[in-house]
Amino acid sequence: MSSSRKYNNLASFLRSIGYDTVDAQFVIHKMQDVSPPAPYQSPVFRANYFTFVLVKSGSSSYTLDDQSYPVKPNTLYFTNPGHLKSFRLEREVDGLLMSFSEEYLKQYIDPDVFGLFPYLLSEIVPPQYLDSNFFQELWDLCQQMQEELNKEGQFTELLAASYFKIFLLKIHESLYPNYNPQEDGDRHSKIVRSFKVKLEQHIQELLDGQVTQLHQVADFADLQQLHPNYFSTVIKTKTGQTVSEWIAAKVIQEAKSQLSKSTASVKEIAFKLGFSEANYFSKYFKKHTGQSPGAFRKATS
Repeated sequence: MSSSRKYNNLASFLRSIGYDTVDAQFVIHKMQDVSPPAPYQSPVFRANYFTFVLVKSGSSSYTLDDQSYPVKPNTLYFTNPGHLKSFRLEREVDGLLMSFSEEYLKQYIDPDVFGLFPYLLSEIVPPQYLDSNFFQELWDLCQQMQEELNKEGQFTELLAASYFKIFLLKIHESLYPNYNPQEDGDRHSKIVRSFKVKLEQHIQELLDGQVTQLHQVADFADLQQLHPNYFSTVIKTKTGQTVSEWIAAKVIQEAKSQLSKSTASVKEIAFKLGFSEANYFSKYFKKHTGQSPGAFRKATS
């Protein structure tokens, strides 16, 4: 497991198994177009992106961390970043594969997307075997998204995102209306999910000016009354990333958003994200992106 490869988007994984495709924050593929001939067993890999899969027909299975699930006709399954995954195709699958990033969710769906759809942060999401009518409803929405994305027009992204938001709402209403994160998986899974939620909340509190200092590993451990070493081990083992890497990814994501969408100075953005010195923020940003904040802003303006 420790030697498994990590992929930050679906395109990089597909290239690794011989399918050339473009990078995008939101994509939908027909599974027949991006699946090796059956029977096929994928390597174990760590996916740092979100996916929904709708399977209309065929026979397959997938493994998420240490749990395997059968996939049959009218199956919907969902995975979020940080898990070890693999899949097996027994017979050719007729299905749709959707992949998207957190940046996409916050830009096109809702800045508070995880508050609106908490199941997107769930650690354990078994497949859902749907009745044919609800499955077809979701399938039709995916096809409408795909049609919009294939068009060239000023509003294609927004229209596709509108269908996607309906898709998420339908799933929430029908499958997770009373979702309770406290019942989500074993103890380690609950620690991971709580960390993800608290990290999301903390970044929002920084942006809102409710707090002024960026939490470190020990702070997040204290929030769950855990020893920092134990807390760090659980997060690293379950997600493949350290606590510091999770914090840095979130900070850089928000910094990029602020630099590209606001007129605030680099110094103002640094303070807003919990940095007491703008120079340290600039070094931190360059370390993780290869660009200075000013260069990034100029390139995206």
